[in-house]
Amino acid sequence: MKRPRRILVVDDNEEILLVVRKILQCEGYDVSTASTGAEALEKTAAEAVDLVVLDLMLPDIDGLEVCRRLRADPETSAVMIVMLTARGAPEHRIEGYDAGADDYVDKPFHREEFLARIRAALRLKSLRDSLEERSRQLIESQHALVRREKMATVGLLAAGLAHEFNNIMSGIAGCAQMARKNQAFVPTLIEVALTQGKRAAEIIEALRTFVHPQEATFVPVAFKEVVESVRCLVRKELERREVELRVSIPRDLPPLRGVPGQLQQILLNLVLNAAHAITNGGWIEISARRGENGIEIRVADNGCGIPPEAMDRIFDPFFTTKGSLAGGELPGTGLGLTVVYNLVKAHDGSIEVESEPGKGTVFTITLRRDGEEKKSDSGSGSHLLLVSEDRNLEEFLRNFLVDEKFSVAESY
Repeated sequence: MKRPRRILVVDDNEEILLVVRKILQCEGYDVSTASTGAEALEKTAAEAVDLVVLDLMLPDIDGLEVCRRLRADPETSAVMIVMLTARGAPEHRIEGYDAGADDYVDKPFHREEFLARIRAALRLKSLRDSLEERSRQLIESQHALVRREKMATVGLLAAGLAHEFNNIMSGIAGCAQMARKNQAFVPTLIEVALTQGKRAAEIIEALRTFVHPQEATFVPVAFKEVVESVRCLVRKELERREVELRVSIPRDLPPLRGVPGQLQQILLNLVLNAAHAITNGGWIEISARRGENGIEIRVADNGCGIPPEAMDRIFDPFFTTKGSLAGGELPGTGLGLTVVYNLVKAHDGSIEVESEPGKGTVFTITLRRDGEEKKSDSGSGSHLLLVSEDRNLEEFLRNFLVDEKFSVAESY
């Protein structure tokens, strides 16, 4: 059974507290009261309050300051706040709204209007809570997609990596057997063991970063190191498919701002995707350069290309042109490019694709340089739709809002 909405009434007047409490309890709300600002802050945090009916004039901390503190605290920032006060002048309302109040009710109030405003505030709270829950679910779903695609990629690489380690151990074991029979082979054994050990360490480190990335903390990342890590993981797969990997990265390319493991997965998914589009040998080229909006990364191939009818869907979850989902023989989950798209967006980047059937595909990703601020909209970042039948009123409001740095769209 759903719990009743919890409302905290804050006023230093005992009579008003009793009246407001009685009105709200008659409507089925769970009501508690406070007579000071300090008590209001304490109860709001402790009682999981949905809405605060807050008087402006309090004996210790005034209502405006209480409002600001509630909004500043992540634990209480989502609480709805309705100011209930005798100070109803426009300047007082403006102060209240700027402090974070959601609505303003004047004393003395009309019972039905007061309840209507309470219901409206709680409807907005329900919508906000629902949106936050959906956002949480979407984030969890995205993380699940990343994990699923990551494990699918690991499965694809497993055979090649197992072959790599088999070759490493075979080389060391072979030299060890010869050295046991003939001491002259000991220097050779040492050299082979060191070389192959270094190769094994490179593979393990690349795989560790990919499978168990560190916390998603944005740090400076040298793109060349990301490329070398990916090259280490895909070398055997590319050799098996007779695909040449070309790399063109300027020595003075500035570092990216990103999460190393996630950048590695972006590139790894694109390279494997390109490799599977190539038959009878071919090439993949990874290049990077400084662009106007950051660092531009290109992953190009001379594979079969993407059919025009599929271009609008390539980033859709579970859409694939390979694997059992598409009736092909190559493995494919339909998640690889979806994960790439989501990770690029998580890095505040952009991704574009160009393709011509029979000639190949080019993915272009633009990411921030280290030290470059996150892109933001101009002005306040708020966009408003202005609806009016009165042309003069519309022109006045539009000019006023534009002066306040809002982006305004018009509708008649």
